[in-house]
Amino acid sequence: MLSMLEVPGRKFEACKSQQIGPAADPVGVALQGADPQILAVDPLDPQRLRLQSLPDGYVLQPGDLLSFDYDPGNGGRRALHRVVSGGTSDSSGETPFMTVTPPIRSGAQPGASVDLIKPFCLAGIVPGSVSYGTTEGNTTSGMGFEFRQSLRR
Repeated sequence: MLSMLEVPGRKFEACKSQQIGPAADPVGVALQGADPQILAVDPLDPQRLRLQSLPDGYVLQPGDLLSFDYDPGNGGRRALHRVVSGGTSDSSGETPFMTVTPPIRSGAQPGASVDLIKPFCLAGIVPGSVSYGTTEGNTTSGMGFEFRQSLRR
């Protein structure tokens, strides 16, 4: 599998496996049945974002991750962001403006679905970074690689 990912231009989905969901909802129980979406991106500050369609009182806090697809007219791209200053959804499921990093690129549209559980980015292996490790019996150790986020699908 790893050698197949070494092919130039090949992409895979990368996530932070030890951080499945937001700190206040680590396994996504409170989000069951919800479809979080972008409500608005601040036109004057692309680091400010509002979400909608969340459960009442849903908390997002610094360090939480979120991802979404954007720019469908140009082949589609994938964004991964970290919450810098969070917020709590109101009774209509909307958050106040929250600050995220990196800034949101143009092409992010209101109504786009947002992944708060297992948010991911697209990535490609950095050429020359793969180590296949050593194998003894049925165990391989020391396998690893570096990857770089890719915005394009």
